[in-house]
Amino acid sequence: MAQKTEERYKKVGSTDFLIRIQFRQHSTWQGEIQWLGKKHEKRRFFRSFLEMIMLIQEALEKEG
Repeated sequence: MAQKTEERYKKVGSTDFLIRIQFRQHSTWQGEIQWLGKKHEKRRFFRSFLEMIMLIQEALEKEG
C-alpha cells in the first residue's frame, strides 16, 4: 500500500520548520524536518514523533 508524503510548515518562536512525513508506521511518524532560517538551513531525518519533538526542542534551545 503506497503512502503519500505529507508536508507541514510550522513557525515556532522565530524559527521556521518544514516537516515532511514520509511514513506512518508502528503508530508514529517517520520523515524529515528542515530548519528554514536566515542564518542557515539544516535538514535532519527522524524515526518517531518523539524524536522529531526532541529535534525541535534542541533547535529552540540553540536559538535562545
